[in-house]
Formats: sequence, C-alpha cells, structure tokens
Amino acid sequence: MSDYRLLVGKSAIITGSGRGIGRSIAKLFAEHGASVVINDIDMDVAVTAAMELRARHGICGDDIDSIRVAGSEKLVSHHAIHEPQDLAMAQYSAPFSIALAFYRDPRDPAAFCEGSLNDPAIRSLCRKTVLELYQEAPKNNKLASKLTLRLKDGRELIQEQKYFPGMPQRPLSSGPLWEKFDRLTAALPCDPKRRLFDSFLVLETVADVAQLDFI
Repeated sequence: MSDYRLLVGKSAIITGSGRGIGRSIAKLFAEHGASVVINDIDMDVAVTAAMELRARHGICGDDIDSIRVAGSEKLVSHHAIHEPQDLAMAQYSAPFSIALAFYRDPRDPAAFCEGSLNDPAIRSLCRKTVLELYQEAPKNNKLASKLTLRLKDGRELIQEQKYFPGMPQRPLSSGPLWEKFDRLTAALPCDPKRRLFDSFLVLETVADVAQLDFI
C-alpha cells in the first residue's frame, strides 16, 4: 500500500501530463498534497502572448472585458475548459491559464494554488475567454496563437505569437534559465541548487553523471 503522505508539500514536474496516464498521475499527486506542474506545451504560446501584452501595456485582468484566443485545433478541442474543478484541470485549461496570466505569474508553480482556483476575478475572466481556430496561422507552426483583448475602456489589443521562451527559436540564456530552474526547485537549499544548475550547464563535458551532486 502506497504512503501518499510522502507527497505532501513536495513539488512534482510530470512530463506528458496533459493527457492519458500522465494526467492521471498529476491528478493523483495533486490530490495528495503535492504541488504539480503540468507539462503540456499546446497553450504555452498563448500564455506567453498574454504575459507580453500585460507587460507592454501595463494592464491587468480588471481592465479586460473579453479575450479571444486563436490557436491550434488541439488547443480548441482539448483545452477549452471554462470551469476547472481542480488544480490539475486548471493547469490544463487554456482560458484559466490565460486569465491567471493577467493577475499572477503563470511561470511560478505556486501561482496554481487553491487561492487562484477560487479567485472570483480569475474565474470571471476565464469565463470571458473564447477559443477559436487560428485560420491565418503560420504554416508549419501548430503552436502559434493570436490574442485579441477587448478592454473596458474600448481599446482593442492584439498579440500574434509564434514561439514561447525555451523553444529552439527562442532559446533561454543562462540568466532566464536559472530563474526558471530556481522557481521550479524553490524548496531546495540555495547553494546546492546553484551548484547543480552550474553542473547542468556543462553537462556535455561531464564524463560520469553519476558523480553529480543531485542534493
């Protein structure tokens, strides 16, 4: 019999957790107290577009009347979840993740918490987010997205996004890569974590990875 108490307070990054067995594992871990990061890239470009609009125009969710998201067929068919019932489903929901991006930092696993899930403002904006097929999407790029915001003051803001940071077309330098690593390993001691990160940067030169200090 498994002792799920070991999951309480732990962080878990589960690859392939957007569907199937991976999603079931993510949901099980979340139900037993783990902070779970859903690894599914279909909506990362759209969330990046939301973050860049927010940063460029200095807006937040309270300024927005409605959101239209044009994306891939899979984004529309699998991720149009407007009433997520748990944190695993919230991370799988494009409307929720995009709404969250206008109030909190979706790059931080801690942002996907019960407080966010039950936040009336985030839930309201989630319901105002419509997904549709991106008819004019660039060829050979199924991840491209287009966000159209209608603001309460009457303005319309549009962001066309092809890639998200970390893709081969937008590789992360060591600074942003450390920031991401630091967020995802927040529970680890700082100095050993930094040594591990520095080891990863030169991993190709390491003769025996078994000798790495994995904390």
